Amino acid sequence: MNNPSPDLRVYSEELAKTHYTNLDYHNWKHVESMRKYANKRIPDLGRLGVTLDANVVDDAILWHDADFKLDPQENGFISKEALAAATARINLLDLGHDEEYVEKVETAIIATQLGQPRPSNEATLVVESDLHNVAGPRKSFLINSVLLANEQLKLGNSLPTSAKSFMEGSAKFLSNYFADPFSYIADDGSIIEQGSFTNKAMKNIRTIGRSGLNELQKIPECINKIPDQWKD
Repeated sequence: MNNPSPDLRVYSEELAKTHYTNLDYHNWKHVESMRKYANKRIPDLGRLGVTLDANVVDDAILWHDADFKLDPQENGFISKEALAAATARINLLDLGHDEEYVEKVETAIIATQLGQPRPSNEATLVVESDLHNVAGPRKSFLINSVLLANEQLKLGNSLPTSAKSFMEGSAKFLSNYFADPFSYIADDGSIIEQGSFTNKAMKNIRTIGRSGLNELQKIPECINKIPDQWKD
């Protein structure tokens, strides 16, 4: 099934949504933000001669953080991405997609895990969409960082003792995603590298790595969300 009907797109969305909860960051709002970004990027890439399957991209985005609240190891998977990919596989096959299509979606989902290759244009765009806020406005990036900190606490994980330490760790972690260029293969075989995306992201990452409690307290949207342990 290479060209899913509009109804099938809706069914996939409805099914995927049931696998998301009210986490602070990895929630349905994050999925919607990614979809909006990808939908803008696809025509841009098309003008550069890059062809990709928009349905594969959309399904990968819909399912990439499915069941994020579950512990993957306890459910027999090595990572949250592997769990999400397996969940996508079951549901997409039930919807009538063929094996080739499902494998493309799985590949794009697995690519969102740090250290995994981005072997297709679809995978590259899904990862770029997943990280688009890193290259966005600095204020939004800081707000999302606080949301991620709160999410970690709700998931039963510990945080560094200070906002400064958390931001430094986040910067180091995120910079690894940009070690390899975000590149697309055009129809003529040429490589289209998105250097401006990486440059904007790395500028934000360097800034956030130098940020601490004082910077967060200057942002009204952050004040009531700063973990108490950072305020002591």
